[in-house]
Amino acid sequence: MRTNASRITSDLIDQIAASRRALESELRRELGEVLGSASRALGRARAQLAGDGSAARAELARLEGLRRAVEAVAQARPNGARPA
Repeated sequence: MRTNASRITSDLIDQIAASRRALESELRRELGEVLGSASRALGRARAQLAGDGSAARAELARLEGLRRAVEAVAQARPNGARPA
C-alpha cells in the first residue's frame, strides 16, 4: 500500500511540475507579445514626438513606464528559475 501511495504522490508531483512549466512558458510568451506591442507603440509615440510635442511626450512617458513594468516582470523570473 505504501508503494502505491508513494507512486501516486510522485505522479501528482510530476503533473504539478509539468503544469507549472507549461504555465510559466505561456506567461513568458504572453509577456513577450506585450513587450513587442509596447515597443511598437513606443516607436509610434517617438514618431509623433518629432511632430507636435506635448501630447506625444505624455504618451511616450506612459509607454516607457509600461515597458519598464513589463520588462521587470519578465526579468523577475528568468527562464527555468524556481521560487525560493
